[in-house]
Amino acid sequence: MLFSIIIPTYNRRELIGRTLNSVLEQDYRPLQLILVDNNSEDNTLESLNEFKEKNEASDFIIEVITEKQHGASIARNTGAKLAKGEWLIFFDSDDVMQPSLISSYYNAIATSPEDTKLIYTKARNIQLNGSAITLPFSKGDLVVNQILHCILSTQRYTIRHDAYNTLGGWDESISRWIDWELGIRVALRYAGQAIPLDVEPLIYIYSQEDSITGTSFAKQHQTLEKALDIVEQDIRNSDISNKDKVILYVEHRRIVLAAEYYKEGYKELAEELYNSTYMRCKHIWQLRIAFPYLFWHVRLGFRGSATIIRLILG
Repeated sequence: MLFSIIIPTYNRRELIGRTLNSVLEQDYRPLQLILVDNNSEDNTLESLNEFKEKNEASDFIIEVITEKQHGASIARNTGAKLAKGEWLIFFDSDDVMQPSLISSYYNAIATSPEDTKLIYTKARNIQLNGSAITLPFSKGDLVVNQILHCILSTQRYTIRHDAYNTLGGWDESISRWIDWELGIRVALRYAGQAIPLDVEPLIYIYSQEDSITGTSFAKQHQTLEKALDIVEQDIRNSDISNKDKVILYVEHRRIVLAAEYYKEGYKELAEELYNSTYMRCKHIWQLRIAFPYLFWHVRLGFRGSATIIRLILG
């Protein structure tokens, strides 16, 4: 069984070596590694070619390509077009996979039903100060967990190639929350064919100051709100039976985002998003009470809004 690993990279010469070595050290073969340089300006491309020259083997195929049009979604879609594996893994160029990650995926696939489309697992986040936390993971409702916690972030799953093709790839119209949006499409279609791999975290996600997610919500409000709108439409277009209820979790995300705007000092932007969301939902008496409280709760820096909204919506 061949796994194809797609890694886009932009100006990561100083960091990508750690990621590439973690792929090289996998105790599973065969692998196809597709490296997509997204028009780097720091000799990252030279580093990728050096790695290929040194480490390519008959059971470790390395493709190095360039994508001049900037954007992680574009680069990932470009890389996926070259993938020959039955299973795809998307990974970021500053993160690390433990040596048994792909063999653990293989073992899970081998013991799962033949129609399995997705294996997802735990991850650790290494923060800027060096501390580490295990990211949320649940075997429950995959759609809701993705909306609230993004448990299908870029690095945390392998997907069958034909299933990925059916989804249509990464959405190139947005530049933020792109893995959150794709993960929701994955969950909407394949939740019943997804297997949780409940083992110790085999993926380490390193926070970076220049992360694509950025450090400000308000300065990225247009693309973030567009992602929310796209996700709502994804849900409305899906076949799930409880879509009206699931959309309320997206509305909760809008309330949380409005509170983040407020925390950053953009009160008008916050009030605009909060008011439009509240007016759509005020006919539901629980939300008429909950949304003002959650807006205040997040605005003051308290955590746990996801737990609260779960208790309210059930």
